[in-house]
Amino acid sequence: MSNTFIDGNLYREMFLAGAANLTNNVEFVNSLNVFPVPDGDTGTNMNLTTSSGVKDIQHLATNEIGEVAKKLSRGLLMGARGNSGVILSQIFRGIARGLEGYATCDIPTFAAALGHGRDVAYKAVMKPVEGTILTVIKDTANAAEQLALQHTDFIVFMEAVLEASKQSLAQTPEFLPILKEVGVVDSGGQGLVIIFEGMVAKLKGETNLEVYEPVQFQNVNTWDFEDEHGEDEFGFCTEFIVRLENPQAFNEVTFHAALESYGNSIVVVADEDIMKVHIHTETPFEVFALASKLGEFISLKSENMQEQFNNNDAIDREPEVKKVEGTAIISVAAGKGIAQMFTDMGSHYVIEGGQTMNPSTQDFLAAIEKMQPDSVIILPNNGNIIMAAEQVKALVDIPVEVVLTKSIPQGMSALMKYQPERDVTQNANMMSLGITDVKTGQITYAVRDTNIDGLEIKANDFMGIFEKVIVASEPTLQSAFESLAQAMIDEESELVTIFTGEEATQEQTDAIVEYVESTFGDVEVEVINGGQPVYQYLVAVE
Repeated sequence: MSNTFIDGNLYREMFLAGAANLTNNVEFVNSLNVFPVPDGDTGTNMNLTTSSGVKDIQHLATNEIGEVAKKLSRGLLMGARGNSGVILSQIFRGIARGLEGYATCDIPTFAAALGHGRDVAYKAVMKPVEGTILTVIKDTANAAEQLALQHTDFIVFMEAVLEASKQSLAQTPEFLPILKEVGVVDSGGQGLVIIFEGMVAKLKGETNLEVYEPVQFQNVNTWDFEDEHGEDEFGFCTEFIVRLENPQAFNEVTFHAALESYGNSIVVVADEDIMKVHIHTETPFEVFALASKLGEFISLKSENMQEQFNNNDAIDREPEVKKVEGTAIISVAAGKGIAQMFTDMGSHYVIEGGQTMNPSTQDFLAAIEKMQPDSVIILPNNGNIIMAAEQVKALVDIPVEVVLTKSIPQGMSALMKYQPERDVTQNANMMSLGITDVKTGQITYAVRDTNIDGLEIKANDFMGIFEKVIVASEPTLQSAFESLAQAMIDEESELVTIFTGEEATQEQTDAIVEYVESTFGDVEVEVINGGQPVYQYLVAVE
């Protein structure tokens, strides 16, 4: 390699090394998030985003850096997940703009390309928040423009750029009080720095990069988990890609403004004939209706940023499928017992998935193709899956209704409302009403010490979570369950259904059933061997 420029092959290898470094540190980046349940978000989302870019350039047969950068940008855009993933894709989209038409790249050109990355990323976010990945790329690009005037050796230049990114990352807690309170830096910014570390290591010929240990932090006293910095401010983290019918007439700023009344954390980006949108909204159907006027939906992904997205191809999601006449019901369930319960209640197809293993839009499409029904109702049963299910509507030529079930109990309650004689829309409306008939609770364990709104939580404590609120953190599962039951069960409660997880023991189950029956004598108790991961118990109260 020349000391003064890089070519397409080297740029590709640099990004592959950066992506690999991120993969090795996903758990570290995830650990920078505050909510203490055993799920992650930012690191996983960024890793899935970079993995999409890697697939597009790994075997690309060109040595022109402009072409490699353009292909990488497209791959990142198509695979981007979550705020951090979308912004990351925009950083490299801007870099691609700066490298367009170049066969090789010298130091001033690369510094200018980083400036394009900064500008495109900021433009993509309607209300940029400082102290995030945006601040890190801004400071890095600003420094690179000055450093390009001082250095003629590409390696020395990139080492200095990396150092600038680390210094910016270290300052992110000064912008966001929650980061300072818990003693961590911004997770998205950290992910970007880790990518840069891998890229610089490749330039230097280094292979043994440090794998960071997940962090531990102590106190979260006042943070609202749906604040502006959180990844789940609104009910649904909505992402979709549209192939624009009229790309020349599309205006990103105008569409930004149109989306403002539907939610926030809005990111709108366009690349030739493709538009990608990220928004946190309570009304995803209305957002889809607005976007559908611009062209054809080709992709959609959804995640709750407080939950880990793990696209595990090793999981068998291919149950036996029969052709269905009329309306087919597709349910998502984690745990063989719960899956069987949905089948027994009338689901025609159960996709194994849920917490930590979210099925994709393609999983739903595959099921529909095999069943060949006249119409479809989908029960996602997890907030992280709803948007992937929603995307199906634009990809098939039959009516599809998605009932917005966010939990297993909600899904089962909705399914009980199904009547074969109704049409698909009538059924979906009635099933949606069933969601409000049930309260959902969960028992899981804490992955770190923290303090949330005065509730002290110790690592490995058992937590009782009522809907989205942690109501108890106790050293024993029994005491956590008792606190959860007290919060959920009242004089109007009639039925308590307890779904046992794969880690639950018979002794534990017997003890909690005895507690419910002796404490709330008027309620009926039903126990189902759910076999679900992550949560020792799911609790439904009706």
